[in-house]
Order: sequence, then C-alpha cells, then structure tokens
Amino acid sequence: NLEKSLKYLNKSMTINDVDTLQVKFIRGLVYAQLGKDNKAFKDFIYVRKHDSFNYRIMLNLGVSYAKRRSFDSAKKVFNSLLKRYPDSSSVYNKLGLIEALDCNYKKALKLHKKAIKKDTDNFKSYFLRGNIYAEMGKNSLALKEYNKAIKFNPTFSKLYFEKGVVLIKLGNKQKACKNWKKASGFGSKEAHKNYKKYCK
Repeated sequence: NLEKSLKYLNKSMTINDVDTLQVKFIRGLVYAQLGKDNKAFKDFIYVRKHDSFNYRIMLNLGVSYAKRRSFDSAKKVFNSLLKRYPDSSSVYNKLGLIEALDCNYKKALKLHKKAIKKDTDNFKSYFLRGNIYAEMGKNSLALKEYNKAIKFNPTFSKLYFEKGVVLIKLGNKQKACKNWKKASGFGSKEAHKNYKKYCK
C-alpha cells in the first residue's frame, strides 16, 4: 500500500541516523506513483542538490520536470545524463519523448533511432516512434513501428490500442477491432470502449 509506505517514510525521517537522501528519494518515487507530482519534484530537487551524479535521481528528476511541462529543464537534465551515460537507450528514449511533447518530431525520431542502435530489441523506442508518426499523420509508418514493437513485447496492451487507432484511420476496421479486442484482453479499458463503440 503506497499510502502506508508514505507514512512509514515520513516517520523514518524523524530517526537521527536515517539516510535522509535515500528516504527522500524513495518518498519522491512514492509521491510520483500516487500522482503527487509537486511533492515528488521537491524531494527529487532536494536529493539532486546533494547527489547530482546519481543516474536514477537525475532520470526521475528529468521525468518530474517533463510532467511540469518544464521541457527545457528536462532536456538539460537528460543531456547531462547522456554525457555521463552515452550508451543509455533509456535516456535517449526519455529525451526523445520530451522533444515529441515539445512538438520537435524530427528530432524526437532521431533520438529514438539512436536508442534503437544502443538496444536493438528496445520495444519502447519503436512504440514511441509509432506514436510520433501517428501524431504527424503518417499512419502507414506508424503501423510499421508498432509491428516492430510487438515483436519484442507482444503483451503490451497500449501497442494494440494505438495500432487499432492507426488501422481505423487507414480504413481497416476489421483489423482495428482485432487489435482492440487483443488489447482489451490484456486489460486496456480504452481499447474495450473502442471495441464496444466501433466493433459491435
């Protein structure tokens, strides 16, 4: 239970010999999972001031900036991480996602391509490239990326949901319904709604 974990972490802060940085970092993660992004951000900022070389701290701080739509700050964090961890496909993906949110689609596609070079079976890179192509209205290219992603993660419900959306736009209702049904089987509520709306 996340709320119970939070109470325990807050209580542990009163103990004299506790590792404050470790507790605040874990508390930040819990806040983020609870959707309390402002509180998570404060904890990550505090920890970063005392340990700016920790990969996980910087990664979560970058995500926290992105949630606040502070894209320039998020980019600075992830670019600094890339200097230290140039082989991290995860950082390339995070940076690509932020560039996409900031509507820099071509730059985002290049970053996800670099992530794939670092980790060829990284389904997230293909999935995120598919989302960008879909946003750009390039549905055939989006479909190709989703199909690549499915090869590496055939149980990720969001892949089948987004693939269904693209297939509808391409005029293939039958295949769209098939993908939404599959996504629904993997627990996607939004896919279940679309299946009921378009396929029955």
